[in-house]
Amino acid sequence: MEDNDGQWLERALTREKESLEVGSEVIRELFKQYDQAGQEIRISVNDFLVRYEHEQGSANDKAAKSLNMAEMKEWKDSVDDWAKRINEEKDAAAKQLLQSRLKMVKCIASPSTRLELLSGQMGIVLDDLSAKNVRQMWNVFEALYSEAYYKKIFDIEQRYGSLREFKKLDSEMNDVLSYPWNGVNFVDRMAENIKMLYFQMQKKVTQGLRHGKGSKELSKELSDQLGASFKNIEILVRGESAYFHNEAIRSAYEAAGVKQYEYVAKLDRRTSDTCLSLDGQKFNVADAQRRINYPPMHPRCRSTTIEVADGMDESRLGDEPLPKDMTYEQWYMERVEGMSNKLPEFNPLSNPKIEKEIESNPSAVYGYSPKKGSPLDKFGVDWTNHEQVAAARAKRQEYLQNMEKKKIKLENEVAELKGKGMLIEDIARMMVEKRNTDRMQSYIDNNDFEALEAMKERNIQQYGRAEGPTPDKLFEKYGSWEELIYSSIRTSPAMDVLTGLYKQ
Repeated sequence: MEDNDGQWLERALTREKESLEVGSEVIRELFKQYDQAGQEIRISVNDFLVRYEHEQGSANDKAAKSLNMAEMKEWKDSVDDWAKRINEEKDAAAKQLLQSRLKMVKCIASPSTRLELLSGQMGIVLDDLSAKNVRQMWNVFEALYSEAYYKKIFDIEQRYGSLREFKKLDSEMNDVLSYPWNGVNFVDRMAENIKMLYFQMQKKVTQGLRHGKGSKELSKELSDQLGASFKNIEILVRGESAYFHNEAIRSAYEAAGVKQYEYVAKLDRRTSDTCLSLDGQKFNVADAQRRINYPPMHPRCRSTTIEVADGMDESRLGDEPLPKDMTYEQWYMERVEGMSNKLPEFNPLSNPKIEKEIESNPSAVYGYSPKKGSPLDKFGVDWTNHEQVAAARAKRQEYLQNMEKKKIKLENEVAELKGKGMLIEDIARMMVEKRNTDRMQSYIDNNDFEALEAMKERNIQQYGRAEGPTPDKLFEKYGSWEELIYSSIRTSPAMDVLTGLYKQ
């Protein structure tokens, strides 16, 4: 394959930019979680001040009073509600973290004063925040590392030809993500940041009550404290994103037999003197050292590296170049997932839902085609035509990626509502009615009133009401409130079989 150094330098910088964008995206999601936690804490503090404002004495004296029976029950209810939310947590690792924290809370003495009750409730909110942050960061960094690693292998194979073999990522990911490259790993740094935030917020509330500060003033001070804490998280995420991206590339160099790399700085007015001095220099992969000759060199470092053309171990290369028009997604499915244009080793028709829509066809690219009259038959694809199937596969991959993003958004939305104390049934009922309303509103927005009336008529015939199915009707169909919530992002496994993307 013809080499073009400028093209591959640009590709390396693009990959670095992609990782930085992933970091920016997770920062936005973490901000939403911080904002939600802040709202809950400010509401708790405001309710606390309002509840006792008519009592005699200073705010400090009222806060120091021992709990009565109703207030003790309030603490017990807070812990019980928290336990319910933890039990409904979908992320197993986050659930484990929260259960550990819940056990600790139950083991220590219950609050004895009103101020201790408020502090305990703040602690529950921040424990939730910590677990959600850690799991979201872990999942994002795991995906970032994996994608950076495989994209570098893909770029090397596109540039030099297929490798005879390369290491696949597996259980070693836990070791990579847990490694304290900066003295302490990001999980411990996150926990320490939340611990410090809790200490500072307790201090602000205690001092505020002592000096008779009102709700507005206290809320601002707590918001400022949250902002300072989030700034630390933002710096942490950007630093870890740069580290995992470049560490994945270094691992890819080793897996591909790359002997040397060239330091590549992003050249603009923000480029540091350190990175500027290293730009274009070549180093042995075996001698790579962070902050010495390998990025990240400093906080917010945007530098990366690229393999040196004459530093490849040619014995690792095979004879077959990659097709020039092969996409990363196609390469990943074939080289990493091990799925090429061949019949699956398992029989997807053993799944009744799939068997209902497709049938075996040895002439089809992936061995199957839609049954006559099935919903999939309307797409008009010739499933024996390689070009048409390749186009359908590319569209399907894009669709599945978008659905995965919707899934993450929906999971975050459900987590937020759970954090507000809503039960899974209440969330499901609310979402069903919202989907019904949104569906009708979409027709109104498009001025398609004829189609709206037709839809209402169908709904009346099928569900007995114009708005659409009731939550209870859908619960009968799906069997659980959770299945009902996520039914909107379910995809067709039969279409995945037709396009060679089906996973058992």
